[in-house]
Parts: sequence; structure tokens; C-alpha cells
Amino acid sequence: AGRAVQDAFEYWALAQMAEEMGRNADAKAFQPVINGWKKFFDPKKNLLSGKWVEANDWQGTFGVSHDITGLATLMGGGGELADMLNSAFEEEAGSDFVYTYGAGKISYANQPGCSNAHVFNHAGHPWLSQKWVRRVSRQAYGGTNPNIGYGGHDEDQGQMGGVSALMKLGLFSVRGTCAKEPIYEITTPEFDEVTIQLDPRYYSGKTFKIKTHDNEPENMYIQKARLNGKALDNCWIYHKDFAKGGLLELWLGPNPNKAWGKGPQS
Repeated sequence: AGRAVQDAFEYWALAQMAEEMGRNADAKAFQPVINGWKKFFDPKKNLLSGKWVEANDWQGTFGVSHDITGLATLMGGGGELADMLNSAFEEEAGSDFVYTYGAGKISYANQPGCSNAHVFNHAGHPWLSQKWVRRVSRQAYGGTNPNIGYGGHDEDQGQMGGVSALMKLGLFSVRGTCAKEPIYEITTPEFDEVTIQLDPRYYSGKTFKIKTHDNEPENMYIQKARLNGKALDNCWIYHKDFAKGGLLELWLGPNPNKAWGKGPQS
């Protein structure tokens, strides 16, 4: 199962590139591998089930990063997916979300589960991404000592540091910016204001700034957003807009605004 999930994402990324190059026959040829993960779905468990490397059914199921919509369909809809994933986070909420290989329903100590909190954005429940990203950021990556920070983490190629930084910035890409139209999902930043310097070799803009209003510890939910002064109803932005530079403003509050945040399209 683990190999099928990993291969599916990689071939999907190749298909995205092939389509952009006009090689549609190649993109079509990749489809059996792209959809290969589906044969591991167990309707009795409502999870993918099989053999995993350094993971388990709970951690691996939500790693179908390229097709959360397809996973939700198999599970009975976005609401069912969100309920199951939320129950796993609630069960682990008293921990630091750090487990050894293959243990725990949610583990931010190793690569297979490091996008799980952001999956809610793709299942129509962005307020749950806002909640759990903030919780994981503080409980798993909230310090600089072995007890809360990097204790027990498998730091491969800088991924843990990268995940931690992106959570604190409030930007992430479940699909690894591999889509033909790459996007960044929005969650609640840790900081009042962040300025990202854009490299002129690759970006037309100079800086992209993220500014929060009412950023208090208890205010983990986005109430409304503006991008360059215009109301933003999506819980994501295009990379092409990020590349131009600009200002993303987020207003926060203690209660979820379930009317805000349209999810990314499949």
C-alpha cells in the first residue's frame, strides 16, 4: 500500500508535466498507476489497508495528496473523511503528535503523516486545518529542546524544519506545488506579520507579506481574508499570484467561521 500511494503521487506529478508539454498520450498512460492506490481501500475500515514503510493505515490513508477528492468519495464524502481524520487528531490531542515508526494515528515525527492537518482544506472543512495546524505547530514543533521541538523526529532532507516553518507562516501545499496551477493552502500563521523576500531570478514581485489581525493564542480561526485589498473567499492562493508579490491579510477569532474558505478543486 505504501508503495502504491507514493507511486500514485509521483506519476500524477509526471502526468501534470506531460500535459503541460502536450504529451497527453503519456499522461493517459500514467493513469493506472495514478489510480493504483484505490485497490487498497478497505470499506470495512474506511481506510487504505496493506503494508507500509514507517507508517500504518491511519497515517498512510491521508497521504493520497493528489486525490483527496477521490479518497473522500470512497469514504462516503468530505464530511465522513473530515470526521474520521478529526477523530484521530482528537485522540492524539493530549500528546505531542510524535511517535516512533508505524505507531499512533497521527505522527508528525516522520514523513508519511506530515500533511495530515492540511487535508481538511481539501475536504470542505478548512477550520479544522486551522485548528490542528496551530496545535501541531505548538505541540510538535513549538520549542528548541529535545522534549518539544525535534525530540524523536526523523529529519530527512530538512522536511521537519520545512513543515514547521510553513505551519508558522500559514502557507502549505498538500500537492507539493506539483499541479499545473500550483496553489498554497492558507492556515493561521503564528506571527503577527511575515515578509517573504522573493528572489528576483524567479519571481516578478519583490516581497509577499502576510499580516494577521487579532493574533492571540486563543484566536486560531480565520474570520475573513483579503489579498491585495480584495476579499478572498478561498482557503488558498495561486502560486502565480504569490510570485507577483503582495499582501495577504487575515482576521482571526476564537470561533470557527465555517462560511469562510472555499477548498481547492481536485
